[in-house]
Amino acid sequence: MNPQTSLEVGIWIRYTRVDSISMALQTYEQQKAAVCFQIMHTGGGDTDPRYRELVNEVLTAGLFKRTYLSYALLVSAAVVGLASSLYFVTILESVWAQVLNGIWFACWSMQWAMLAHDLSHGEVFQSSRKNHFFALIIWSFVAGLSERYWYQKHSSHHENPNHDGHDPDVDIPFVLDHSQIKNHSPFIIKYLLPYQHILFWITLPLVYVWIIQTSLLHLLSGLNRRAGIELALILSHYVLLFTFVFLSAPLSGALAFMAGYFIVGGAYMGIAFAPNHKSEAVIDSTAAYSWVYQITSTRNIYPTRLTSFMLGGLNFQVEHHLFPTMSRYHYRRAQQIVKAFCIREQISYSETTWLQTMFDIHQLLKSVQPVREV
Repeated sequence: MNPQTSLEVGIWIRYTRVDSISMALQTYEQQKAAVCFQIMHTGGGDTDPRYRELVNEVLTAGLFKRTYLSYALLVSAAVVGLASSLYFVTILESVWAQVLNGIWFACWSMQWAMLAHDLSHGEVFQSSRKNHFFALIIWSFVAGLSERYWYQKHSSHHENPNHDGHDPDVDIPFVLDHSQIKNHSPFIIKYLLPYQHILFWITLPLVYVWIIQTSLLHLLSGLNRRAGIELALILSHYVLLFTFVFLSAPLSGALAFMAGYFIVGGAYMGIAFAPNHKSEAVIDSTAAYSWVYQITSTRNIYPTRLTSFMLGGLNFQVEHHLFPTMSRYHYRRAQQIVKAFCIREQISYSETTWLQTMFDIHQLLKSVQPVREV
């Protein structure tokens, strides 16, 4: 069975069923490529010959192969990072040193969360069962967040990035386009909208706490066996963490550690994910959606070793959206293929620095203001 035929069969395979019908496909790389078609179904990517050509080109280049060694090194570093931070909790006496230690802990916790992100996408293992099992453990027990909440919300985002009314990541308190003003209350429009470019930075440190709260509410609203397991793991995470920290350090040091952890953890989440789509065009809710918007409503950050590590490979956001089951360690090579494709098909490809994209977000939030009646 050649790659083209394999992908045609795979178009109709649901993500959760890929393992059970693997006989329909020749290799696991083709299975991972087939899932991309399923995700692109909303925008017609599964039938557009241009997207089929692009996926086949990437598949032929071997970019759907697993990268176990790279992920093993990442896990090893993340284990050492968290373990060293917990050890420092027991020996540091300075309050400010514990603040810095909390920041260190937050940075490595984010690395675990981004690893869980990759697992939920099916980027790490060949088997979707293994990916989802370890995603559950890492999201809930290591990061203290709900995998089920993330998976449902993030899947909708990937199918409709920046599509108003369809992408849940657009449904935030901040107004990114004038067309969204009508969706907000008069209170927000009158009192908060004029200052949203300032409030954005003030609220960034609260992102982690907000996601914890929404994760718990999501699980409690749909209790079943899976939700119960997640709740038990999440509660275990926080009970063990708080118990260890407050028993191992003086009260002032423990509070300093937690402050550094939650504040920087929230800010880290915000500045890692906001640059990917915010300040790019928001597609009207009534507009017909196309898979091409996966490129044109998405932005890349210029890659360096540091940005790729700190952002978990999500600085290659265009490639991640086009090939969500591809290992992050193949994005750099995939980018060369995608750029050439965009030039060939005359599709705009956005790439900038991290600082520039944060400035663009600030300017956009500042520019979107209510229309004053004359």
